Amino acid sequence: MAVLAVLIAGIWGAVRSSMVSADDSLTEKFRQADKNGDGVVTAGELGRRALFRRLDLDKDGSVTLEETYKVLGSGSPPSEPTVPASLVNDPQSAAAIRQGPQPQKPGERGVGRFIGELSFRDVTGREWTNASFEGTSLTVFAGTSTSCPLSKKYGPSLVTLANEFGAQGVSFILVNPVASDVTVDMQNTQQRLGSGNAYVFDKEERLTRQLGLTTTTDVVVIDAARTVVYHGAIDDQYGFGYSLAAPRRRYLAEALGSLLAGQPPHVAATDAPGCELGIHSPTTSAGDLTYHNRISRIVEQHCVECHREGGVAPFALDTYDDVVAHAPMIEEVIERGIMPPWFA
Repeated sequence: MAVLAVLIAGIWGAVRSSMVSADDSLTEKFRQADKNGDGVVTAGELGRRALFRRLDLDKDGSVTLEETYKVLGSGSPPSEPTVPASLVNDPQSAAAIRQGPQPQKPGERGVGRFIGELSFRDVTGREWTNASFEGTSLTVFAGTSTSCPLSKKYGPSLVTLANEFGAQGVSFILVNPVASDVTVDMQNTQQRLGSGNAYVFDKEERLTRQLGLTTTTDVVVIDAARTVVYHGAIDDQYGFGYSLAAPRRRYLAEALGSLLAGQPPHVAATDAPGCELGIHSPTTSAGDLTYHNRISRIVEQHCVECHREGGVAPFALDTYDDVVAHAPMIEEVIERGIMPPWFA
């Protein structure tokens, strides 16, 4: 399999080299200037300040490949071609070439979990609590970092999404748990996010652990009842070993659109390739468990689609009394791995 993957990668490299256009030399020059490989070029990396000021169209202190092409090239960088199906006939070989977000079981990513009392301070010094989100239909908590290459690429995307969905009652909270990151960069991003949104320097990882963020590109969306309704990637534009001119799947935007329309997301959970945080999902002590804040949400997520009045299952589980009455049976089928079915 490893030999096959190397062979496929070599063939694909030869195919791509035969597709080189006149503009590809500009892409190569950009990559040479991008000394740390984070997808943007700074004034220090370029070394030519007059040219840098010309290229930095949005004046955010860094130059993207898109900005470079707008000023010096054909208007937009060449699209990243997908790997032809004839070259890759099995998923494992494709994964050996590049790694992007993959859908996951919602339950394994904590979808349906209740988020307790929230309390944090953003980089402007503002205190945020549950009361801060009154009138907010959805809140997006996005892991980020000013040093992780993939996070830096997704910074502009998060600002764009905050502007796109802000008028629809969605708040964006960027959460940076990397203690060595530079505060001034965070403050600059906070200004671009606009009102109703925040950037949190979570050096002690308290909020990160509470939310269950696992990478610096991981996103958790909660609803007005503080239930996790999406946990996964922003989109598939950037990943390990590849970068696309535009995303093929806008997972977060698609999920927000569905939720605002009163529908569950078609994809409620993915993994999120990024810099690993080494933080495990939060645990809950038995003393914190109640039917309302934990059990009912698990049952709603994994059981009620079938186990409800008029459903295809033989009995309903949509009330406390139903669950208590069938508790021994529930325990048995879970221990035996019969329930929940694979799609739940």
